[in-house]
Amino acid sequence: MFIEGDRSSFGSLMTTSRMVVLTTGEVDLARKKFGPILPYSLPLFVLDQARRRGYVIWDAQWRGGTLKLHRSDSGWELETVSDWIT
Repeated sequence: MFIEGDRSSFGSLMTTSRMVVLTTGEVDLARKKFGPILPYSLPLFVLDQARRRGYVIWDAQWRGGTLKLHRSDSGWELETVSDWIT
C-alpha cells in the first residue's frame, strides 16, 4: 500500500501488511519513473486518547470514504460512514 503523507505521522502505526509512505515530491518522482500510481491519502485520521476509537477520511484519488474505528478485545472494528467512487 502506498500512502502520500508525512512519515512521522505513521511512525507508531502497527500494520499487518507492508505500507510505504511517500512525500508529495517522492510521489511526483515515482510517477515520472513508473507511470501512474494512485497512493492513498488520509486527510483526517484521529484517535481518542485511549486509542480505542477513531475517525478516518481516506482518499485514493478515484475512490475514498469515511470510517469510524472501534478497538475491541478481538482487534479493530470498522464502520463505513460513507464511501465514493468516480
